[in-house]
Amino acid sequence: MRKIIKLENQKQYRELKLHLSQKIDKKNFESSQARELEKQLREREAELQKLKIEPQKKVNVESSQIQVRELERQLRECQVRLQKKVNIESSQARELEKQLREREAELQKLKIELQKKVKVESRVRELEKYNKDLQAENEYLRRTWSTGIFEDWNRNYQALHQMISKEIGNNISDLHSQNQQLQTQNSALQNELKVFENIQQQLGLNGLDQDAITEAA
Repeated sequence: MRKIIKLENQKQYRELKLHLSQKIDKKNFESSQARELEKQLREREAELQKLKIEPQKKVNVESSQIQVRELERQLRECQVRLQKKVNIESSQARELEKQLREREAELQKLKIELQKKVKVESRVRELEKYNKDLQAENEYLRRTWSTGIFEDWNRNYQALHQMISKEIGNNISDLHSQNQQLQTQNSALQNELKVFENIQQQLGLNGLDQDAITEAA
């Protein structure tokens, strides 16, 4: 059970890092798109300047002015979309980094709890082995010693056996309690990871309107 929980936590941690890496790759790709959009904006601005400087060369001046206004409108829309995209991506990236740090802290806490659990289990096994050894020794003495000596020894053994049994019971109770706490924490972490994955899926729907960019071009 301990190894399964540990492997599951490590798997979730690797998946979380993979999701963030993919998000960073996506952000780099979108940054490249943003640069291409800025290039297109500069080209449209150059066309606007050309249209403003040499309107007399156009056969239809009114049509050129309409075209200039339409290009200006498209440029403004592209600039607004680009600024919104940059602001949203920056905010989302900071939130994702914060969530990743929180998950790493929770995973570290779970590792510490698992280490404590391993120590308790080891102690319980040691006590159980010691108890079995005492029982074997008691059986040997029962067969070989005289009744009077055995009764004195048996009283001492029974007292020691009760003390060991009590310690085993306490350790097992603590182990069950810690195991329940770990299961609760693990369930909470899985729920938060599902929320985190939903956030990432939503981020994939916030890309630039490609049809609007194509129309502006």
